[in-house]
Amino acid sequence: MSYDIIGYSAISFGAISLLPQIIQMIKTKKVRDINIFFLIIALISDILYFVYSILDKDNIMFYSAFPPTLSHIIMLILWFLYNKQMVHDTTNEDIEIIII
Repeated sequence: MSYDIIGYSAISFGAISLLPQIIQMIKTKKVRDINIFFLIIALISDILYFVYSILDKDNIMFYSAFPPTLSHIIMLILWFLYNKQMVHDTTNEDIEIIII
């Protein structure tokens, strides 16, 4: 029973692990360094965790998959939102040519 604390701690830390990245994305409105393929692969992984936990009837795994899935969805939404803004912002920039 005491090892449950380790499991619940893992769920808690997993739930907040992407929070600093999400906060930075919101503050800076920059997603240039976030790889879209990372987010897609992470969401596929999340879906597979849900399917496995349902088939195995593992409630703990099912509920522990919610926080990272929510974080990945938020990051994906922010990526599309801010990446679109970045494309619009760069179209109005002047091109500077530096000759060495």
